[in-house]
Amino acid sequence: MYMRTMIYRIFTGCYIVAALVLVAACNDGLDIQTKYLFTVETMPVPKELKVNETAEIRCELKREGRWEDARYTIR
Repeated sequence: MYMRTMIYRIFTGCYIVAALVLVAACNDGLDIQTKYLFTVETMPVPKELKVNETAEIRCELKREGRWEDARYTIR
């Protein structure tokens, strides 16, 4: 009889702790990030160009994190 009462109290305590954790974990606010940090790194380019000469400018986008559906634009 003592063992049965002890097991019942343990289960009851576990249910109460689980209920308290679930209630404390509820949060109505959503954390939505709208600004995604990034840097643009470029390779060195020539200082001078001749007439009708073209130069390639290589740019690399360095992102902080991988976000789905994030769009990066350079103007």
